[in-house]
Amino acid sequence: TGATMTKGNTSIIITGYSTMNRVQILPGGGFKTIKIELPDNWDQLMDELGYEGLSNFYLGKEDEDEPHIIGPIDVSNILKDGNYRIMPNVKEVNSRGKIFSDIATGTVTYYSSDSGKAIEITNQNLAFIIGSLGTSSSIRVWAGTIIDYIILPSSVKYQIQKDVSALDENIFKNANIIISAKKATPDGSSIVLSSTVNCVMFDLEGDIEILNGNTPGFLTKNNDSYILNSSARYESIARLGVKISDNIYKIFTITKGLGKFIYTYNSSVETYSITYHANGGVGEDYIVSKVTYGENVLATLAETKITPKENKQFVGWSTSENGKAIKEIIIKIEGNKELYALWKDEEIEQESVPEPIPEPVLEPEPEPVPEPAPEPISEYAPEPKTSGISTGAIIGIIVGCVTIVVGFSIYYFAIKKKKKMKQMDMDMDIGLTS
Repeated sequence: TGATMTKGNTSIIITGYSTMNRVQILPGGGFKTIKIELPDNWDQLMDELGYEGLSNFYLGKEDEDEPHIIGPIDVSNILKDGNYRIMPNVKEVNSRGKIFSDIATGTVTYYSSDSGKAIEITNQNLAFIIGSLGTSSSIRVWAGTIIDYIILPSSVKYQIQKDVSALDENIFKNANIIISAKKATPDGSSIVLSSTVNCVMFDLEGDIEILNGNTPGFLTKNNDSYILNSSARYESIARLGVKISDNIYKIFTITKGLGKFIYTYNSSVETYSITYHANGGVGEDYIVSKVTYGENVLATLAETKITPKENKQFVGWSTSENGKAIKEIIIKIEGNKELYALWKDEEIEQESVPEPIPEPVLEPEPEPVPEPAPEPISEYAPEPKTSGISTGAIIGIIVGCVTIVVGFSIYYFAIKKKKKMKQMDMDMDIGLTS
């Protein structure tokens, strides 16, 4: 929580969880500042109980104050050639080969065999490297340069993850990085490295073997080193380990995270085998061993060297010789598994024969019909009649129309005159009567 610091009203509570310690500030409101006094031998008392001392934990600013180291540092004026083990507190730097880092002050304390006592020097870069590697890890110095970084997971059960991702490939240039585990290393403890650091070696106190079920292309071996693909997809996985009995291995499981590789240790992991039976196919039964418990395996025919017989086709895998076939089956490994290939007759595609195209039947051409000869025209034949109205007829029509109009006009005026005279007679009779 982001509390407002108020003098006399705020408590600071140191808390933590399985992978790291944290300082949590809780807002006040009735609380008072509490002063906690610890005995001078507190770290020793904690170490006897299996806990790391407070000297390994500091409150400070964030990464902006951490040194940026361009490459391997020169320690020729600081450390003599030899091995140095990183101690949990400065008081344990009491014999040859022991070293302690105080990142907060940038000081390194190492035991000098020449003087027979612990010597403190100020070197921020070396303090940063030693402090990042963490307790129980070691370095090997030769000719003034650190040539080996032996990184161990934390041996403290409540802090099982050691984050070394602040160190990139520049620091480890021309040096060996050895991921190691000892008998006291707790199961489930892990080391986190930057994904830029992709070439490592392993020390599991035995012959290292690459187990099966790894993400293809994620892990390859090069002499004694193992190369991790920094461009591999998220959550790619690889397993390698040392055999401690028939099917029991102690292993490191490597997982690709976001910009980091996580190495998780387990001291006893059961491994099993998957047997692919040809079951009528061509080739010997194919066995995949060293598959870890709980792993999911995709079984395909390409995984094996089994091929179909002539005129046979692969159907799928089954858990019995005549069971139901599944083309690609995902198996969760909880014990040894046996799978049987199932086959069927190959479907032969018959070539389709095209139907013959019938030849076209040619119909005979019709005989030409002779055109009739034209009739001869007589020399004395009458002239052909022409259609239309003659000029005389047109004149007659005009004269008739004029006669009708004139006659109608005479008739009209005669009637009108007759009516007028009759009206005059009536007027005269009316006058006489009066």
